[in-house]
Parts: sequence; structure tokens; C-alpha cells
Amino acid sequence: MNKQISIKILFILISLIYSNSVVFPQAVKLTWKSSQETNVSHYNIYRSTHRLLNFHFIGASDNTHAVYTDDNVTNGDHFFYAATVVLQDGTESYFSNIAEVYIRNLDKNDVGFELKQNYPNPFNPSTNIHFSLTKPQFVTAKVYDIRGQEILTLFEGHKKAGLHKVVFDGKDMMNGVFFICVNAGGTVKTRRMILLK
Repeated sequence: MNKQISIKILFILISLIYSNSVVFPQAVKLTWKSSQETNVSHYNIYRSTHRLLNFHFIGASDNTHAVYTDDNVTNGDHFFYAATVVLQDGTESYFSNIAEVYIRNLDKNDVGFELKQNYPNPFNPSTNIHFSLTKPQFVTAKVYDIRGQEILTLFEGHKKAGLHKVVFDGKDMMNGVFFICVNAGGTVKTRRMILLK
């Protein structure tokens, strides 16, 4: 979802708050980079159950708010979203990139913990690691080498509910494969990272 916007053809970028396209059942919150055109009237939001077909208008956001919340969702839904820029003369841009969303049913015993794939990957020398929590948790984020030896603790402590980011800086490391292991409330998830200088 991290594509460059093209101002000339009025594309805008939608990027979901939960970058792995997993959201909480209550609503889908979309954000995007505002167009740098000076005569923007508003942004139209479209939704479909198919990646390429049957997009329907579901709402609009004025030119000062690059955010839209779709609360007409239920557990198990699978939607595709797109947005357009509408100029003051009524001209409407092409669709933005398509944002895919799964509405996942969270069991009451589920800690609601998602660990995203690091980005960029491969990386040089640093990479971003995002994870989300549905409720406050004690979290540890540790990096291991290919032999399973712990080499670094990126974070250890309490985190609030929401989306969080830690950064792994490999400037003093040799090329190779590393693993980020995040433990949230006793649930451990791991992603493979490649340092390539």
C-alpha cells in the first residue's frame, strides 16, 4: 500500500490503519494522503466485494479530512475499497489503489494480536516492524539470528491497544537472515527478515 501518489492524474493513496488488512469488527477506518491540488472539493469512497467489479459509492470526506470510517460492516465481511478526488468543477479522478479488508471475528479469549511482515524486506540497514493489539498487553520484541540465538531486545514493557512500531537497525550486523519474535500476553508470533547490504 505504500505507493507514490501521482498528483497530475489525481490519484490518491489509501492505506489502512491495520496494514495487514485485518481490522476490528466495529468499523473500517481508511486514511490517505491528501491531494496537493488546490481546487479539491471532496473525496469519494467506494466499496465492493470484488477486487475489480461493482464498486458502489458509500460516502464522501471533505477536502480537509483525509479519513473515512465505514461502520456498516459485520464479522466475516471481505471488502475492497477505493477512493477518488473530486474537483470543484465536478471532475472526478480515476480510482486510487485498491485496499483489501477482512473483518475478522475476535473471540473473547483472543488477545487480538497481529504481527505484520517487516518493511522493507530485504532491508539495509533498518526495517520497520508493526504490530497491533486490541487491548493493553505486556509485550516483548526480540531479534534472533538464523541459529536461534537472541541478539537484541527491541522492546520490553506495556503497550496500549492500537498499532505500534519498532525499528530494527542492522547497521552493525552482517548480511543474513534474522527473526523478529513478538510476545504479547503469552501469544508469540514470528516473522523472517533478511538483511542485505
